[in-house]
Amino acid sequence: MMIKRFILLALGLCGSLSLMAQGDYDTYFTDKSLRVDFILSGNSEEQTAGIQQLREEPVWSGPHKNLVDPFDYGGYFVKVYDKASGKLIYSRGFNTLFEEWRTTAQARNETQAWSNSVSIPYPKATVRLELSARDRPVEHLHRPEPVAKESRRDHPVQRRSGRKGRPGIYP
Repeated sequence: MMIKRFILLALGLCGSLSLMAQGDYDTYFTDKSLRVDFILSGNSEEQTAGIQQLREEPVWSGPHKNLVDPFDYGGYFVKVYDKASGKLIYSRGFNTLFEEWRTTAQARNETQAWSNSVSIPYPKATVRLELSARDRPVEHLHRPEPVAKESRRDHPVQRRSGRKGRPGIYP
């Protein structure tokens, strides 16, 4: 009898934790995606990044749970913070071919720029997006000012609904 109670209690806790994780997604994000197109430029010694455009995509096919990546895999990271609270609400690590190119002999003699994209869940409210690189722990490649939905004339999001969007961001 005691074992049954323990199992029921454990299942109840797991279920409530699962609902809390889902609640975070529903609190901060819609079922759409925000594609962030950006340029990485540099050589073997240094690198910079700049956002080209933000584009609304119709579907988010990524996780609705475990929104903050605990593993820190990858050479680059995207982090999304809620503007109102400053809370980290989404993060993922990723790799690029640019990162590999920076290790070549060619990168010691010339500078190049490479296009990249990363998708995040589409936020319901204003967020702060941060791109960073692993090779220098505090090297923040791009920390733009928060973009409010009301200020899209300054930082437009192109929509993929058959209409032509406005030009992307060039900070």
